[in-house]
Amino acid sequence: MSGSTTPQLVAAVSNAGGLGMYAVGSGLPDASKLPAVISSIREKLAAPDTPFGVNIFVPPPEHYHPQPLSPDESEAVALWVAAYQRRAAALGMATKVAAAPSLPDFHGQWSSFERHVEVMVEQRVPLISFHFGLPRPATLDLIRGAGLLTVACATTVKEARAAEAAGVDFVVVQGAEAGGHRGTFYGEDPRSGLIGTLPLLAAVRAAVSVPVIAAGGIMDGAGVAAVLAGGAAGAWLGTAFLAAAEADVAAWQREAMLGQAPTADGSDDSVDNTVVTRAFTGKGARGLANDLTHELAEVEGTLPNLFELANTRAFLAEARQKGLSSVGIALCGQGHRRLRRQVVGAGQLLAELEAETDAAVGRLLGDG
Repeated sequence: MSGSTTPQLVAAVSNAGGLGMYAVGSGLPDASKLPAVISSIREKLAAPDTPFGVNIFVPPPEHYHPQPLSPDESEAVALWVAAYQRRAAALGMATKVAAAPSLPDFHGQWSSFERHVEVMVEQRVPLISFHFGLPRPATLDLIRGAGLLTVACATTVKEARAAEAAGVDFVVVQGAEAGGHRGTFYGEDPRSGLIGTLPLLAAVRAAVSVPVIAAGGIMDGAGVAAVLAGGAAGAWLGTAFLAAAEADVAAWQREAMLGQAPTADGSDDSVDNTVVTRAFTGKGARGLANDLTHELAEVEGTLPNLFELANTRAFLAEARQKGLSSVGIALCGQGHRRLRRQVVGAGQLLAELEAETDAAVGRLLGDG
């Protein structure tokens, strides 16, 4: 997930036989910084041909949202920003949250996105992964022409069919259980794609012929075995690797995921304390519920499904650094309570997952 992956994590997973993925997300606005990240990954790989990948957010279509905001949307943004301002003042935070003066520059976002992809092609990134939609045909042609592979996220059968029609090599189905930003790109409401991993996997496999990878709620080898039994070509794990030593995760975030810190309602024994919300970034994402998500529950559904409506990123960075769990962001999936309590290296974590998968398959075959 964007913000938690590091070059060290990517290389450790790939060196152990997995496919490490670096999540650019929208966190590298300057494409000139990307070669240094890719070089850092390659320096840590066991062999020059060890595969890895980079994931990037696809911008919304340039005609995605009319200018200006509707009155209801403007009111929602104002209430959203006011809630952040109240929290910042009450907690003595330095960040001053303000609404953006205008809607994002979609044309500029596309120019930046395409430059990022060009850099990935120049740097020969083996697998390029897309979230929130699909690149333009010319961009996919550029990648294919370089002999590189592509994967796109789908939260519905319609999205999976669109990805196959565009010519991507793999589709990753993002089940409702998955943490992080919802990859939904058909429809305004990210909740429209909230289909469980196993039902979505079955439906998409019946609809497309490209290999399908499963994501969402997979925390151990039993989960890996379940999606493989369901016909997945592979398992895509995010939250499970937040227990890796190489992941960039604050101690309070891990503790909150495990339930060692009080949840917003004062209990710590629930199976799942996550919510899909736009409260943090403006785009729907699954993460731990807290005081901020509860306060904004009625407002966030009216927000335009867009990044960059306000400078919440700086607020969330300060909250993370100061350990302010009541307002901080901790993106994770519904399996967060099963995060491994001991922080271990990603290589060891992958070895444990492989052993658990073998054991689960053995049980299915009656071997244990």
